Amino acid sequence: AGGMSLLASLGVYFFLPESLPASDRQPMKRWLPESKMPNFGAVFNRSRLSLLIVIYILVMMSITLNTSIMTLWVAYELDYGGREVGYLFGYVGVVSVATQLLAVARLTKLLGEWRLVQAGIISMVLGLLLMGLVENVFFLAPALTLMTFGSGICNPALSSLVSKEATADERGVLLGIYQSAGSFGRVLGPLISGVLFAQVAMIAPFMFAAIVLLPGLVM
Repeated sequence: AGGMSLLASLGVYFFLPESLPASDRQPMKRWLPESKMPNFGAVFNRSRLSLLIVIYILVMMSITLNTSIMTLWVAYELDYGGREVGYLFGYVGVVSVATQLLAVARLTKLLGEWRLVQAGIISMVLGLLLMGLVENVFFLAPALTLMTFGSGICNPALSSLVSKEATADERGVLLGIYQSAGSFGRVLGPLISGVLFAQVAMIAPFMFAAIVLLPGLVM
């Protein structure tokens, strides 16, 4: 994981062009004072931006609700061991990459970013609900595909929408706040998932993860 992160960093440095136009670049001494930069309070006074951040928290919470317990769930329900779990997560990785490479750009042009977020949430909800019917890999594969495809189209669209809500001199700060909010969702998901798995039912984390996403469809 560390090696892949290093390769990704080198790829960004050497191959990705600077997105900030030269006319908008400023030396550090000319940046806005900290007191004038957007913070959590200011962000939540902007209704559209706060809506996007709340949706992102719910999406991240839902994703970690199911991924954090998946290994235990397949071990109990399907008697899977380490090799089978590795295959499952490898499959999820392949679907995720294929979604990013082949689907996101085309679907963004076809649906627009807001509808893409909603389509992603619907796909994730269907996949999570399908987990309740899983008895073998023939049900598990479609469920994982729907969940992975949904998150794969939803997250880039959300990030793009957030970046468009920011001016050039605040975009980095707002995206940082956005990612911090997502981290909050990532912390909540596993905490709740373990309790539901142990105290309610083994399938409960997946059903709750589906419920968590529903407000994102009506916001």
